[in-house]
Order: sequence, then structure tokens, then C-alpha cells
Amino acid sequence: VKGFIQHIQAYPFSVTCFNQAAVRLYHDVAKTGTILCDATGAIISLPKEEGKYRTVYYYAIVVKHPTDKKPPIAVAEMITVDHTVLSISFFIDLFRRAEGIIFGFPNVITPHRIIIDRSIVLLLSFLRIYNMESLHDYLHRTYRVVTGTATTKDYAKVSPHACTSHVMHSAKKDCKKC
Repeated sequence: VKGFIQHIQAYPFSVTCFNQAAVRLYHDVAKTGTILCDATGAIISLPKEEGKYRTVYYYAIVVKHPTDKKPPIAVAEMITVDHTVLSISFFIDLFRRAEGIIFGFPNVITPHRIIIDRSIVLLLSFLRIYNMESLHDYLHRTYRVVTGTATTKDYAKVSPHACTSHVMHSAKKDCKKC
């Protein structure tokens, strides 16, 4: 966990950054608070490569600042050209392993709530790393929760929530199509 840059990969290009202080903050805040994870592809557009544009994505895991009226803090960041479940899962897992190294693996926490954009790769990655669950398993668990047949194990797992502004933006775009 020493240093800030935790992982560099040449192909596909990827850089993951966080430090011990950020992991400690996450561990304290995520127990009872909300974590957010978002991606943006609007940082840089690379020139065409073999007839297609390459996009550089910026991912951030963000927590609420422990002091009121302060802006949220990005505790882990990744810049990559690979917008896949494998790459995002590696990023989240690297951060979780750092938490395990610092606090002991039995003490790695499950966040109270995770809010993500509407990205299916983020959803699948969080389900995979936090719950060891597939989309199929998640949908069945969600059905059990909605129908009142859920078990305590179902409630102990993380259920990622879609960001309201992302949902509203998508709804607005869909309404304009009609």
C-alpha cells in the first residue's frame, strides 16, 4: 500500500492510484455512509486506432467528507482505456485487498450503500467483488427482497443503486426520442 500509484499497466493502459490514508478513510466512512463510483470518458479522446476512437476513462470511488459542508473525497482512482468488467473488478479488488492488508481480511467492511452510474460494467464489477454474485443471482436476490421472501443473507449483501441524476438524464433522452 506504500505510495500513491498502486498499479501501472501498459496494455491495455491503466493506472490505479490510492494511498493508506484513503483506504483508512474509506474503511471508516463506508461502514455507515454511502460510497459512490462513477466513470467519465470525457477526459481525453485519443486519435483513431484501426478505424475507431479510443477513449480514456477516469473511474473514482468517492466517499463523503467526514466534516460537514466539505466536498466529497475520491479515495481510489483509475485511468484506463479498458471499460470492461475485468479491468474495473481488478481496480475494486486491488482497493479491497489494500483494506484487508491494513485492517485484516476478516475486518474488510461491506459498505452501507453504493451508488453507481447506470453502467452495466460497474454494476457487474461491484456485484462480483463485494458479493461474489452474478447478474442472474442479483436479480433473483432483488426479486426475493421485493416479494418479501428475502433471507438475512440477502440483506447482508451490497445492492448497488443507480444515481438519480443519471436515471433522470436517461429518462430525458428517452422522452426526446418519442
